[in-house]
Amino acid sequence: TSCGKMNGSGTAGDGGNNERIFFGSLDKGSADKPLVNNAIVATEAMEEEEPVVPETLGFAEETEASHQRSRQIREQFEQKKRARAIAVPTNDNTVKQMLRERKEPIILFGELPPERRERLREILASEKERGEGSSRVDKAAEKQRKRQKTDEELYYTEGAAELIPLRRWMAATSLQRAQNRLEAARRKKTEVNFEEELRYFTNLHGRLKHFTNSTSQIGDDRPLASCSFSPDATLLATSSWSGLCKLWSVPGCEELAILKGHAERVDEVIFHPLSGKGQSPEALNIVTCSVDTTIGLWSLPHGEDTSSCVRLAALKGHTARVADIKVHPCGRILTSASHDKTWCMWDLERPDGPVLTQEGHSRPVTALAFHPDASLLVTVGLDAYGRVWDLRTGKTIMVLRGHALPLYATACHPNGYEVATAGEDHTVKIWDLRKKKCGYTLPAHSDLISHIQFQPEVGDFLVTGSFDNTCRVWSTRDWSPITSLTGHDGKVLGFDISSDSQYIASASFDRTWKLFYAETDMLL
Repeated sequence: TSCGKMNGSGTAGDGGNNERIFFGSLDKGSADKPLVNNAIVATEAMEEEEPVVPETLGFAEETEASHQRSRQIREQFEQKKRARAIAVPTNDNTVKQMLRERKEPIILFGELPPERRERLREILASEKERGEGSSRVDKAAEKQRKRQKTDEELYYTEGAAELIPLRRWMAATSLQRAQNRLEAARRKKTEVNFEEELRYFTNLHGRLKHFTNSTSQIGDDRPLASCSFSPDATLLATSSWSGLCKLWSVPGCEELAILKGHAERVDEVIFHPLSGKGQSPEALNIVTCSVDTTIGLWSLPHGEDTSSCVRLAALKGHTARVADIKVHPCGRILTSASHDKTWCMWDLERPDGPVLTQEGHSRPVTALAFHPDASLLVTVGLDAYGRVWDLRTGKTIMVLRGHALPLYATACHPNGYEVATAGEDHTVKIWDLRKKKCGYTLPAHSDLISHIQFQPEVGDFLVTGSFDNTCRVWSTRDWSPITSLTGHDGKVLGFDISSDSQYIASASFDRTWKLFYAETDMLL
């Protein structure tokens, strides 16, 4: 800035020599240098002073310990989170092999397969944390991917020449049965009367709740494996671990005949669908399967000797124990499930050998069931998988994945689109064939479930039998429990429902079979 005293002519008062005066300028050196020097000296003095160190107060011992625990919990949580992201094989044999490769115990006392998988997962997570075994993990994951791809690939099993006309016959038969079933379903839907339906279910549940242990019989010296009603509900057949089968009257429960012929225990005994409905007593009426790898075809007692049944044939085709058998609803086809990991199809009109030996399960096949239309067959096995087979083409149309432990039972609902499976995980899963997924999981028992069955023809209730010594009845409308059938002192190995739904018979490890029915005037 400038400051001066101006005269009238606009010049400074000392004449024409006007000089501007500047304040604070460094160019005029002498006036401002002391200020600059003072600032420099002050700055140097500040730099020479020692820096101030902030005082830090430590945590108390309890607080420090709490923080340490929190860090450890967070680390464990992060480790578990990373472990969950690691792919672990579902096959128990593969899990054991991976544990063996890492020199870890393959089985701990009381350890189940799911627990073993989790232990392997933790080991893989620890290896990944240490930077070890990453290549092994990658190889195992690659093997698992290849195995899954192989499982999904379509492959064919060669059948006999007689299989082609048999498949055509099954296709024609199943189409007619499907048409009849759908017409009945449409008629029921259009003619439904809600008051009558409510009255029917009230009556049904009331009668089932009155089912009691009315008769108990000692069936054999050894445990009973299964039992089966004849189609007309006048006879009951039981099979035993002694290799014998017996026929009993219903409801009198008197022993009528003995079936002798198997060298080992008999796992299953069933009646031919036409037995008692025009089938001659001399013809095929009863089918049995045994641990001796054979399937027996039997007649009913006839002629002079009415105390025994004649074995018409012994079918041989499996190389291991035959666990289950089912006859096609039309009576011509027989299917069998075996511990040789296959199921077979037999033509009963030419029972000289299986027309088809079908692979598909990686472990023994334990049970099978026909679809109501007889176009599909459901098989389950110890590999914890179920498979739905199209008998007209031979293809697998659905794989039932969801159980954690081996399966021992399966059944098809008469409505045609629901399938039930059960096994060692104590649950029953209801599968919807239309949606190709599990629709409901029923926590049915506290022990292994050995057998399941829907109400014949209608399917309004489901019965389950278990190693917890009981049979339980469930409503198929909402899967609620209706009643529990008790009385056995041992595991329930099998049961059957009569065709008119008036009786339920059960066979047990305690060597007895029991007949349950309601002694009331209510009709199912």
